[in-house]
Amino acid sequence: MATIRIQKILSAAGLGSRRAAEKLIKDGRIVIDGKAAILGAKADPANCEIFFDGKLLALNAKKSNLTLVINKPRGVIVSRQDDRRRRTVFDLLETFPPNLSYAGRLDRDTSGLLILSTDGKLLQYLSHPKFGMQKEYVASLLNPINAQECLQLMKGIDLQDGFARASVAENIGVSENSGLHLFRIVVHEGRNRIVRRMLANFGVKVIRLHRVSMGPIKLGRLKPGKTRDLSHREIGEIRQIGKSVDS
Repeated sequence: MATIRIQKILSAAGLGSRRAAEKLIKDGRIVIDGKAAILGAKADPANCEIFFDGKLLALNAKKSNLTLVINKPRGVIVSRQDDRRRRTVFDLLETFPPNLSYAGRLDRDTSGLLILSTDGKLLQYLSHPKFGMQKEYVASLLNPINAQECLQLMKGIDLQDGFARASVAENIGVSENSGLHLFRIVVHEGRNRIVRRMLANFGVKVIRLHRVSMGPIKLGRLKPGKTRDLSHREIGEIRQIGKSVDS
């Protein structure tokens, strides 16, 4: 095999974008055949050993799909890059495969569960409207939603871009820390800012919005900015839901 730039080799090995790979080289975290890698240098991946933080990279091994959950903090963009140089979810990942993508989006001000995967079919099950994967949110409000408004949300309301309905809409208490009213809402679609727009229909201002689950996947106690891999059981549950719709 011909020699190619080291950052391209690293990106292909699943260590993120070429820009991310360049930073790893600059930080001295890449060693090739016993010597620290130099930015701009080339190597033959078939005839060298490349180490990342002391661990040998499997350059030619067939890689299984990666699927993980991240607890997206407020203020972070769900995008691979941002032309305004705002922080993105990929900035929270030290390394990632170049084909890692996300299932749907959360707007900048919404926090919580976001699923990323290299498995295109799994992403389709999670995000395509025909599969109707449920998305559960907890909204923090200045005032509670009244019973009539909860009922109307579950019957459905007309938004500018079409009909929208919640399968669950209920007040669940008051936050001990902030004194804000907590409201649980479950929807089965992922239109842009749909929960905020549904509540705005009743003149309700959302102070905070947090996604706690998507399909069978729960956020649990995962801390903001942290990730965890999905288990084989969780992935199997997503596939089961998707296949039941496809069949």
